[in-house]
Amino acid sequence: MRPMREGRWSVLPLLFVAACAGASPDPRAASVDDLPPAAADAAERAQALELATRAVAAWRSTRTTEAAGLADAALARDPRCGRALAVRALLRWLRAQRDQASPALRDANAAETALRQAVAAAPQDAFPGLALATFLGNVDHLSAAAEAAEAALERVADARAGIDATDRADLLVMAAACRFELGEEHAALPHLQAYVALRPDDAAQQYRLGVTLLVLAATPQGPAPTSLLVAQRQAEAAARAFGRAFAAQTNDAEAGAAVATAWLRVADLAAERAAASERTAALDAASAQARALTARFPADPTPWWLFGVAAERGKDPVAAATAFDEALRRQPTHAGSLLHRAALADEAGDAALARSLLQRALDADAASPCLGDAERKRVAARVAQP
Repeated sequence: MRPMREGRWSVLPLLFVAACAGASPDPRAASVDDLPPAAADAAERAQALELATRAVAAWRSTRTTEAAGLADAALARDPRCGRALAVRALLRWLRAQRDQASPALRDANAAETALRQAVAAAPQDAFPGLALATFLGNVDHLSAAAEAAEAALERVADARAGIDATDRADLLVMAAACRFELGEEHAALPHLQAYVALRPDDAAQQYRLGVTLLVLAATPQGPAPTSLLVAQRQAEAAARAFGRAFAAQTNDAEAGAAVATAWLRVADLAAERAAASERTAALDAASAQARALTARFPADPTPWWLFGVAAERGKDPVAAATAFDEALRRQPTHAGSLLHRAALADEAGDAALARSLLQRALDADAASPCLGDAERKRVAARVAQP
């Protein structure tokens, strides 16, 4: 599987903000009272909001010149139009990034101050809150970004009307991504669940939901057996989320493999609960998924490895050995297959084959580290045995 908090999971660019001399506003002191008065005429405010909404659309489409013109036109009608203020702040921050390799602290503080004023000017409009959360995430203030997104979601929920669905969806993704990156999977989970309820066909977020659930299922919380049952249900939900991701993107081998991985975790938890029939059903599901993947991705060793693990746990050493051999035929340095195939050889009384396979695992690890320190020592000790 892909790394949990890297690669595909790194959804927020990390921009270093360097300090420099000069006056710098304090974002915590941002106040809507520092802005000119709002338009007194309701029609003017409505026109401003319509222009600002078009500015947001232009911003999202990276038509920055158009977005700037529309935002300025909106603010000419209503100086406290939150959406327009947010777009203008984002554009100024973008300009600072383009003009300087590392924007100064004063530029970052000015952007955050302006965005907080936008939120204060339109507290029940989701976009200013989203803009603030996005900015904070981009400068690696993940806790503040998560809090900003969640505060905006709470205000949006209280408003109960007139909320842009795209803004709400983006807020949910932002809050979930920040919480996950912070290692707060329990806090990320409800945001992801709410998002996929809105956008069930989003394969990337279904995958992220699956990973979040599987991380939670890896460490049951509380006393057994209740905690084991909760973790098992989380792993089952992870398998379904991965399945939806794979159904939407059938060329995504990692999503397909994640389905089988989740079912293997279900089987382990069912075994801990002594739920034999549930364990068998989970192993059958893992085997079926892995077998299907061997046909879908014939050059990939991972499906054969997963099939071998399922067969091994199902007490079918012949099928497991055959599967691990198939994985090694495709990737001779596949560490998991080398280790498990060696264990099967040991069980069959073929110590020479086991040592040969373990030595290959050590050689592969020396070329490209893949074993943990404890496992490396254990394997080396076994190879040294007569």
